[in-house]
Amino acid sequence: DVRMCRVYTPGVENWDVIDEQYALFFGAHKPARVVVPTTALHFGCLVEIEAVAKIKEKK
Repeated sequence: DVRMCRVYTPGVENWDVIDEQYALFFGAHKPARVVVPTTALHFGCLVEIEAVAKIKEKK
């Protein structure tokens, strides 16, 4: 289960598309989210997402 995502993007003009794709990916599940404005990302990427998830323990 994804608990939180950090979304890095150098351009706030991309936020509408990022928000739309984020919602499509997660659907009704809404993990906490932090948006971090940055300078240019590696390889010219427009978005980088870091996720924190909980792994269910085997019984």
